[in-house]
Amino acid sequence: MIALIQRVSQASVRVEAELVGTIGIGLLALVCAEREDREREADALLERILDYRIFADQAGRMNRGLRSVEGGLLLVPQFTLAADTSSGLRPGFSPAAAPERAGVLFDYMVERARTIYSPVAAGRFGATMQVALVNEGPVTFWLQMRPGVSGDKRFTTYERVELALPSIVKRGGSRAEYDRNKLRASMLLALRKRPVPREAVDDAIGRIEDKLLSSAQREVKSEKLGELVMRELKRLDKVAYIRFASVYRSFEDVDEFAEVVKEVRPPRRRRA
Repeated sequence: MIALIQRVSQASVRVEAELVGTIGIGLLALVCAEREDREREADALLERILDYRIFADQAGRMNRGLRSVEGGLLLVPQFTLAADTSSGLRPGFSPAAAPERAGVLFDYMVERARTIYSPVAAGRFGATMQVALVNEGPVTFWLQMRPGVSGDKRFTTYERVELALPSIVKRGGSRAEYDRNKLRASMLLALRKRPVPREAVDDAIGRIEDKLLSSAQREVKSEKLGELVMRELKRLDKVAYIRFASVYRSFEDVDEFAEVVKEVRPPRRRRA
C-alpha cells in the first residue's frame, strides 16, 4: 500500500464543488492500494503516516510526527500512485488493486484513522475530486508497505518504507501481531504525570522497533519485548521504570522488588 504524504499549512478536497474535507496544519496523504494489500498493510501504513517525523522540533530538525504536533490528517484516494511507468508513454495500472477492493481498503483506513486519531478528513473514493493544498517546505515523502517484505528502510526524499515487525509470542504460547498503539499506551500509562515529552516516547518506541527489526526474526517472545520496554523506560524516567517493572515482572518477594528499586536509586552521600 502506498501513501504520498505532504506537510501542509492547509489542504482541502472538493467533489462537484462540494467541500468534503479540509484541514489546517498537518498532512495530506494521497493513498493507493496495490493488488496484494490487505487490512494489515493499511494499518501499518496508517501508523507510519501518523508517526513519521516530518515536522520541526525546537531545534528546527524534522523530529516530530503528526501525533506530536496534533495536526490534521486529510486522506485522499489516488490509484495512479501504483502506475507502472517503466516503459512507453502510457502508464499501466496492473499493479493497482481492483476498484472494488481498493475502495474497501480506503474506507477501512479512513474509519481506522478516525478511531485512533483526530482530526481526520477524507476524500471520496471513485469520485472526480479537486484537491487544493499549501505544501509547507515543500516537504513530500513516499511511503510504501508491501505484504511479506521485511524491514529494509531507506530514508531519502523519494522514499519507500518496507516494514514487517515480528509477531509476539505471549507467555501462554498464543501469538499476536505487534501493536504499536498498545505499546505506546502501556508506556504512557507508566509515564502518567511524569515530565516526559511525547516525542521522547516516540523516540523510545522507534528504538524498540529497530531492535525488533534487527533481530531478523518472524516471532519474538513477549518477555523480550518487555525487557526492551523496561530498558527504554529506565532511560526516560526512573519512576516510570519502577511502575512498569512492578507490574511486568512477577517478583518472588519484597526483597527482589527492592533490588529493582535499588538499581535506580541514587547513592547516598556520605556525611563529611
